[in-house]
Amino acid sequence: MQAMIRVLTLFSALLALSPLNGYAESYAVVIAVSQYPNLPRHRQLTGPRHDAAAMIDFLRTHQGIERSRIIVLVDQLPDTDFAPTKTNILAAFGATALKLQVRDTVWLYFAGHGSQQPQPPNASTPEPDGLDEIFLPQDVGRWDGEIAAVQNAIVDDELADAISRIRALGANVIAVFDTCHAA
Repeated sequence: MQAMIRVLTLFSALLALSPLNGYAESYAVVIAVSQYPNLPRHRQLTGPRHDAAAMIDFLRTHQGIERSRIIVLVDQLPDTDFAPTKTNILAAFGATALKLQVRDTVWLYFAGHGSQQPQPPNASTPEPDGLDEIFLPQDVGRWDGEIAAVQNAIVDDELADAISRIRALGANVIAVFDTCHAA
């Protein structure tokens, strides 16, 4: 995590010197899932909640983002706003978008399990490898062979749509994924 903080600090310093500078405000959505009630015990994680706390500290200390401009969806963290469920995560993106103006910056941080699943045959944006990347929210289900998907996972296309809506408002987005299959 410390190496990531150093990279983000360097990146944010470069951003301050770039033509993107002049943004009005910065916001963040911090998502971390350590405990998955619907998954086996050996699939539980310990690191995401700690990484999220470090990211919040980075955003407040190095980016000057007030706590009121950070939506925290982290299980097992005392200062969380909402549980990191699929509905809450997607709602946090929408709530953040409602606050944005041109040249604002939004930081998105994801920590937890990521995976891949077969892409539906009628996908509007075909993947070269035929697989969608997915983020597993706290209320994720198990693999469902009938629908050929992980129940309640957040698919990369859903994330792309949410980020596109934010970008369409003229805001900059910095997304950090601390997950498997984050590409």
